Amino acid sequence: MSPDKTPAPAAKDAPPPTRNDDRLASGDVLVIGILMASAFTVLLNEMLLGVALPALLTDLDITPTTGQWLTTGYLLTLAILIPATGFLLRRFTGADTVRLSVWKWRTGSIALYERFDFTATVSWEDRDQLICMEYTGT
Repeated sequence: MSPDKTPAPAAKDAPPPTRNDDRLASGDVLVIGILMASAFTVLLNEMLLGVALPALLTDLDITPTTGQWLTTGYLLTLAILIPATGFLLRRFTGADTVRLSVWKWRTGSIALYERFDFTATVSWEDRDQLICMEYTGT
């Protein structure tokens, strides 16, 4: 083979196809938009929690130190759960992830109901008495 003739690139060495314009694909725009909205919601949630801290201290009748620890624990939990959600969505289907979260929510609700003597409405006619789960105290 002469030096001026180079072999054609193999299929694995071929450059990836490129777009002629500089625009993002519509799917990429949707994902970026969802990520931006989610990041805004998380920041807003954290900011509102800091603003609501004095009211929470009064309502829960706790010290500022305890309130700050509760806030820190909540934010650390979010810092763990947000990436874990991404992992779960990549590992399992969306429907399986929703089923798991609903099952966990129901399990936690039943555990709270059993542990803390919550009242529950018996029939649909009693729905005006249902606030969510009302703690009756013991």
